[in-house]
Amino acid sequence: MKNKLLFILAFLVFTSSLSYSQGKTCLLETKDSPVLRGMRLGMTVDEIESVTGTKLKFEELVVGIALKKVKNGYVLISEDDPQYYEVKHHYIKGILYHFYTNNTANTPKLSGIGLLTLQFFKNSLSYISITYDTPDYTWKNAKEFLRDNEEKMNLPKGLWSNRPMEIPEVSEIICTGFTARLTVAPESVTIDVEDKRFNKLMQLEAKRLYIEDLEKTEREKLEKKKTFKP
Repeated sequence: MKNKLLFILAFLVFTSSLSYSQGKTCLLETKDSPVLRGMRLGMTVDEIESVTGTKLKFEELVVGIALKKVKNGYVLISEDDPQYYEVKHHYIKGILYHFYTNNTANTPKLSGIGLLTLQFFKNSLSYISITYDTPDYTWKNAKEFLRDNEEKMNLPKGLWSNRPMEIPEVSEIICTGFTARLTVAPESVTIDVEDKRFNKLMQLEAKRLYIEDLEKTEREKLEKKKTFKP
């Protein structure tokens, strides 16, 4: 349980860490996100299995939300709200599905990939992370990586904002529908792409399921009272 919750927090950190970028204005939507080895945000599980040649085996993750009871129901409390650690947290299943593999040696369509992480929300790819195998790449910086791969991503040129003085070197895109981050370290190259709607939609769905379950429990209690005979 602890590891799963930490994984959720990692996605929140990934999203928030991109907010400080002073990159170029980008109005591209989720459907226009980078194509990575044939994979793009919004694709279904069947579509991803087809382009990767891999049968996906998922782990169901727990989604944590903070809810405050109000007069007309419940409201979500965000992490930056002072009340976040004061209200009750709830942990919901059935929303988030995670696939991770570092066993790509025998999968031709994933050759050169050391780590692949995918996240699905309602059968839609919401997050993708690829780390390339160290022996199989020669890129020394983000410029070299983009020189070889930018066109393959089906993105307009000139969107990436680069911070070459940082170690590891980071380049990023913040668009209307998605965020993308390229990290070039001495021994690894990783690219992450996330649907910007993902965290909000995930929390709203968790809230809906929680309230649905709560109402069901209340109805069952009421029915028991009606049928109880002392």
